[in-house]
Amino acid sequence: MAEASTDWSRSVTGIVIREGRVLLARHTYGGGKGLLIVPGGYLERGESPRDAVKREFLEETGVLVEPGKLLAVRFGEKDWYAAFSAEYVSGEAVSDHDENDLVVWMDVDEALSREDVPGLTKALIRCALREEGLVPMAYDTPSGAVWQDLYAAPGRERDRMEYHFMRGSPQDAPGVMALIQERVAWMDRAGICQWNVNSYQEAYPEEYYREKAEAGRLYLLRRGDGTIASAAVLLREDDRWEDSTTAQALYVHNFVSSLADQGAGGRLLDHAADLAREQGLAALRLDCAVNNAPLNEYYEKKGFRLRGGQCVDGPYIGNKREKTL
Repeated sequence: MAEASTDWSRSVTGIVIREGRVLLARHTYGGGKGLLIVPGGYLERGESPRDAVKREFLEETGVLVEPGKLLAVRFGEKDWYAAFSAEYVSGEAVSDHDENDLVVWMDVDEALSREDVPGLTKALIRCALREEGLVPMAYDTPSGAVWQDLYAAPGRERDRMEYHFMRGSPQDAPGVMALIQERVAWMDRAGICQWNVNSYQEAYPEEYYREKAEAGRLYLLRRGDGTIASAAVLLREDDRWEDSTTAQALYVHNFVSSLADQGAGGRLLDHAADLAREQGLAALRLDCAVNNAPLNEYYEKKGFRLRGGQCVDGPYIGNKREKTL
């Protein structure tokens, strides 16, 4: 970071917890020298806090993250320090051999018990474990604003949000496309090369979802207010699987969920599994890009095991996965 462009009054950090381990870096200077702390640093002028978290993690640890909820803010007399939850996206954790001499994924319980992990880092880890915090809220940004992020409590109505699984109608096609466009923009920000680089929206335009809805194959997870939190096309046959005409399986395609509804995608998959059982089927099947490690890990945790090798569709190469019901 160039010192001339550094805003010394504002700093950020991110708490990344993955499979029960938290990402920590051992500092090499100042009051934190020799201590294991969560990575972070000062903002550059004109930089948003979220972008600063992403930049600092990439510079200091080699890991790409996607900031989520605002967990805590420490206010000083002349500065502030904001802590975000952050999701691991990609990359191998390595030291920058400058601001730190060690980067490590450490078991959370160990981190909370070690003397070389300072109290502030422990407090932030506990904040992240509670899975609470302020969430980004959309609003009409003033014309000409460089960036103005608003974070607010999700509200008790969101905490108790009711979802309803149902077939979609042709009129839902624009809403599904809006979710896909939201995810494409997120992939651009996160540096994930998938729907944003393989002409996904051209291959599956709005008319495609209208047709699937008319055929009774578009399924939605709706919020209580009727808006769409997650969507998928569920098929009885899939030519990517050699045995699809005889296998007793339901196939998940075009699966997407809103960034604002954590867990909505998992709920839709659970409902899809229930639907398959009701139809007397024995498995739920899908495919996942071979180069998307976090998504493959997510499906593995949801019970989708590798099965049947890989499928190829133009530039796309996918792992075929099956969940036995």
